[in-house]
Amino acid sequence: MPKNLFVRGIAEQVQKQDLQDEFCKSGALAGIDLKQGFAFVEFVNDEDAEHAINRLNGASFFDRALSVEWAKNKDGTGGPRTGYLGQNRLPSQVLQPGARGDRLYVGNLPMECMREDIERIFGDFGIAEVDLHNKDNLARPPAFCFLTFRDNRGAQEAQRACDGYEFNGLHIRVEFTRSRQDRAGGGPRGGDRGGYGAPPQAHFGGGS
Repeated sequence: MPKNLFVRGIAEQVQKQDLQDEFCKSGALAGIDLKQGFAFVEFVNDEDAEHAINRLNGASFFDRALSVEWAKNKDGTGGPRTGYLGQNRLPSQVLQPGARGDRLYVGNLPMECMREDIERIFGDFGIAEVDLHNKDNLARPPAFCFLTFRDNRGAQEAQRACDGYEFNGLHIRVEFTRSRQDRAGGGPRGGDRGGYGAPPQAHFGGGS
C-alpha cells in the first residue's frame, strides 16, 4: 500500500516537479500534493518513504530546511499511512526505480532535448529504455528522463562518465534511482571516468 510523508518548510518558489525530482531518488512515488509551504508525498512502499525521511529531514532544499516525517493517521498517531492523494497521483510508469540497479535519473536537461540526443550521449552504455519528459510532455523546465540499461555495469559506467556533462550549456545530473538492492549504500557518484569513456559532444540545431 502507498505510504505518505508530510513535508514542511517548502520555499515559496518550489514547484511540484522540484519535489518529484528530489523525492524520486529514494524510490517509486505514487503522488504529490503540494500546498503553500507544505506537501504530502506518497511512496509506493514504506521502506522507500523511510529512506526519504532519513535522507531529507533537516536537509537544505531551495535554501530552506525541510521537515520530513510520516503523515499522521486519523487517530493522530504517526507511522506509515495509506494513500489518499487521489488526482494528485503520478503516472505509475514515470517513477518506478530499477529492480536491478540498472536505472538512472538524468536531470537538468534542456527542454528541447529529444530522444535522439539522449541516445547519442548514452548509447554506448547499452540503453534498453528511455523515458523522456521534455517540452512535449512537461509544463516547465528543466527536462529530465529515466534510463534503463541492459545491465548494472552499463548503468554504472554511464553514471560515472556523464554526471556533470555539459549539454547545450547545462550541466546534467545523472544519478541512480533507488532499488531494494541498493538502499543501504546508494548509487555510485563521481570517481574515475574510465571504462566506456566520455560521451560525444552534443549540439542542438544541426551544428557539428
